[in-house]
Amino acid sequence: RLFCQLMQSTAVVSKQSSMPQNYHPITRTLERVTQPLDTKTITATKAVQEAFTGSSNFYFENTDTKWCTIHNGINVNDFNAKVKAADASDIRENYELDTGPVLLNIGRYTPAKSQKDLIPVMEKVVQHIPDATLLIVGYGDLERELVERIDRAELSDNVYVTGRAESVYRYYKAADLFVLSSRTEGFGIVNLEAMCAELPIVATDIPAVREIVDDGQTGELVQVGNHRQMADEIVSILKNSEKKQTYSRCGLERVREHFDVSQMAAHYL
Repeated sequence: RLFCQLMQSTAVVSKQSSMPQNYHPITRTLERVTQPLDTKTITATKAVQEAFTGSSNFYFENTDTKWCTIHNGINVNDFNAKVKAADASDIRENYELDTGPVLLNIGRYTPAKSQKDLIPVMEKVVQHIPDATLLIVGYGDLERELVERIDRAELSDNVYVTGRAESVYRYYKAADLFVLSSRTEGFGIVNLEAMCAELPIVATDIPAVREIVDDGQTGELVQVGNHRQMADEIVSILKNSEKKQTYSRCGLERVREHFDVSQMAAHYL
């Protein structure tokens, strides 16, 4: 922002994609001091904008002319085509995914993503669907802890921590349902990917996700930390092929209508 002033730029646009509490206090202070230099400050979700401007904890001035929300976008047709063209045979073979349903979670292994909550959820799911499998794809410092929790829960045949994946298309191709356990999100691009892949979604009911997943239409939103509710919704969808197909179809329609990258670009222009 300061260099833009020196260069006499005609417009300065910044993008906030994360919640302010995720910033180091020094960085957050510098943001607050220099943000008035923006022509526009764009947030990935209304939830992020509200977090910056609606809380006295962060003291960001809110004006209708300065802040606006532009949702992140995705190349819907391209992503959908790559998932359909992907070969998931090696994944099915590596994790012995025979006939049972496959659940998928993708994200960094961090407290905010809270994949640990998926382990008690799976304990309940396998009581109804014993051959259900969950793949937790990602990377992060909590990888070993997740593996240890899975072993203690005796779910090593049902839950796999895959680690970092070079490509996610094969995993989306192998999956039947996407599950998100996050306790906080600035946006959650994986929800768009899941809808592009025509997967129903069961996700935690947090503000940013609420702007993406249409509860009861493209998936189900559940209370954060409510393992029973999440398990019940997962089982309900997996055992009801009509509901599963409806959520899959509506999810693809929603991401095409509201979150295509061309719309994002148009809003920026």
